[in-house]
Amino acid sequence: MVLRWIALCLLVVVAMPSPVFSGGLKSSTEQVRPEQTFNPNPAPDDIILPMPCDLHMVFKAVEIPSQGLLWDRPLSMGCEKCDRPAGMEYYEQRYQSAIAGPFTRADLPEQWRGLLATSQGVTYNYYFIGKYEVTALQWKAVMEGTCPAGPITEADTLPKTNISWFDAIDFSRRYTEWLLKNAPASLPHFQNDTKNVGYLRMPTEAEWEYAARGGNRVPDETMKQEDFFPMDHGTSLGDYAVYRAEGAARIFDQPLGVGSRKPNPLGLYDIAGNVAEMVLDTFHFTVGSRLHGSAGGFLRKGGSFSSSEGEIMPGRREEIAYFSDQGATATKDMGVRLVLSGINTPDGGRRQELMSEWDHLGKQGSIVITGENPLQELDKLLAATKDPDLNKNLSRLRSIIKDNQVQLEKKDSENVEGLIRTTVYVLEALRSYAVRNSMVIGKKDESLHLMEELKAKGQQNSDRYKEESNTVAQYEAARVSFIDGVVAILNFYKIKLGEILKYKEETYMGNLNIVKAEYKKTDMTFMKNMSKNIDILEKHLALMRKNKQDLLTRSKILDDVLVKALRDDIKIQ
Repeated sequence: MVLRWIALCLLVVVAMPSPVFSGGLKSSTEQVRPEQTFNPNPAPDDIILPMPCDLHMVFKAVEIPSQGLLWDRPLSMGCEKCDRPAGMEYYEQRYQSAIAGPFTRADLPEQWRGLLATSQGVTYNYYFIGKYEVTALQWKAVMEGTCPAGPITEADTLPKTNISWFDAIDFSRRYTEWLLKNAPASLPHFQNDTKNVGYLRMPTEAEWEYAARGGNRVPDETMKQEDFFPMDHGTSLGDYAVYRAEGAARIFDQPLGVGSRKPNPLGLYDIAGNVAEMVLDTFHFTVGSRLHGSAGGFLRKGGSFSSSEGEIMPGRREEIAYFSDQGATATKDMGVRLVLSGINTPDGGRRQELMSEWDHLGKQGSIVITGENPLQELDKLLAATKDPDLNKNLSRLRSIIKDNQVQLEKKDSENVEGLIRTTVYVLEALRSYAVRNSMVIGKKDESLHLMEELKAKGQQNSDRYKEESNTVAQYEAARVSFIDGVVAILNFYKIKLGEILKYKEETYMGNLNIVKAEYKKTDMTFMKNMSKNIDILEKHLALMRKNKQDLLTRSKILDDVLVKALRDDIKIQ
């Protein structure tokens, strides 16, 4: 019940509006510039690769908070409202997946590193996804090897369509080969590895959907609960997507030039609508919160200009046959967006890093035996035994326990991250109660002032005076209720602090830094408040970790969370 009324009473704060978006094509009478075919909306953090014909392809870094090469981030995929008839939830029912990237910061070209966000205490792994859908001119430059002889037209700025999944594979291969021959230094090279480099391919479904939802520029709780990424205040789906809106005056019969709408929080354009985008994966049903075993056709994501609102949701999943009776499938509303990725097992010391991480994994899990990790206990037995059969059985047992410990370790990490998020929301609930308490006090004072005026006029027996008197009583009851709520929130907050501290410091501090970095990556007013809350939480955890719980009084918490005006209205010590 406490959680319910805390959630209901959270202060609703909306994001500040962003500058008006001005992307789009020139009119047909104006000349189209080359950059409109590959980057009509440049940004300071663009990652740019060269292409034939003096063109370029622009990418955005997808930064994944990481605790190592063998670590990944849980990802809730699918959606709730995707215009499926009841009983067909097996298409995109929510299911659990994970996301990671093959590159570390050290693997990237030097000039890229200055474009990447940094956060104290947090390391990232990376992959890179196309800022736009591949355009007709980009396609022609790679696949036909011909540069435009005449003026560039609006048709060159449109996403390339009527291509098959196999065509998209061939495009990514040819483009990578062109880069290796003409601009090898532009690609990531794994640290101390002279052979393996980054390469272009279609995204996996998880890579596409994580980026489409906004990646780590969107709070994890929003990604888990919402079907679309957060939009700027005062905007609607039509500001972000070219699609068939309900009751719209204009029905699109073809895509628009890339970048004609606003970007998502990661800076990607046309990730919803315009043309549906092919991904690398095969289609699986989702049954029992997991992918079903039967691999079907390929997947396309994001919907197109002819799609409904539900069909452009990032979690929507469309199965397309690789072949029909006419040959390889290609349609006028389907294109592709590339990712820049690499292998998981390059040379140059990566193998040693992986082995070291694997050895460390599972040693921070919840289960201990006589104060030691069970893996360490088994290692002692393995070192002591001379019986080969016993050694074999112990090794098998160690492998089983290792897998369980790794799962426990990751579950501990997920649990403590959830606790941290809950606790910072509790602080926001505290701030909300304080705001409402001050508003009630202000209203009560207004009524008291009016009563004094009526009394001065000799109207203390009037109906208006009695009405205001009743109002004052109601405000006072509300104020008492808010103060009771503040006390309950303070108690609940200290309980949550204690639960966080049950986990190992390494576990909760790593996740605290991840959440802190996430909240600082947005300018939304509410997220700025959450960023303040996480700083307060970190300070309070540090006090408790040093066994200074006595210093963390109710008064201390209120002083840290509330501005003076709000604090003065709450007479709690």
